[in-house]
Amino acid sequence: MPLSSPTERDHIHTRTVTCQGFRRKDGLWDIEGHITDVKTYAFSNDDRGEIPAGEPVHGMWIRVT
Repeated sequence: MPLSSPTERDHIHTRTVTCQGFRRKDGLWDIEGHITDVKTYAFSNDDRGEIPAGEPVHGMWIRVT
């Protein structure tokens, strides 16, 4: 079912989550996940300094066997 039409708004954040499953040669399975967060505006970060709009804020990976 499609979403209803939204009220006027500003896009500020995108989170992308990808999950993949792999069958290993040893008979086990690996499930890998990747999450990326991106802002539509530049902002200051205490550790990284200025982070430009569109540059990933987070790029995290996990593998579960």
